[in-house]
Amino acid sequence: VSFLDPSHYEVVKKTEELVNFRVADFDEVIQPGTEELKVAEIAMEAISPGRTDIRVKEMVLWTDSGEKVVRQGNTVSVEVNLGPIGRSAYPPRDPDGDGLYEDINGDGELTETDAFILAFNLESKYIRENPSLFDFDWDGRVSFSDAVELIRKIG
Repeated sequence: VSFLDPSHYEVVKKTEELVNFRVADFDEVIQPGTEELKVAEIAMEAISPGRTDIRVKEMVLWTDSGEKVVRQGNTVSVEVNLGPIGRSAYPPRDPDGDGLYEDINGDGELTETDAFILAFNLESKYIRENPSLFDFDWDGRVSFSDAVELIRKIG
């Protein structure tokens, strides 16, 4: 979680599944009539791709005059992807929807570079934890031969 200004927040409780925090507006960023305000950003990293829910339970605000304002939260479903492999700028993708992530560097193009990145990053946690996404030779594991098969597939 990152906040507007690190000097104006306090993390009350933080676990693997929960972040409870307080934010103070000492610089009067929130003006009368403000209807939307981003107070924090949440960065998530997934070992495996999929969907998850993020729930904001409630938001309690105190006005300058001491009035309590409670806003009920909501739940948002988000899609999580693998992180970038090696020094790639983008996460890997499955451009043709066949369940294999051929675009290893996530740049939208299938080139030999994708096979090289796979070959030199076989120990990446994303590859290790998701072998079925990178098993281009269908032998049940990810190895150098998968990079060779990816080059053949790219053609």
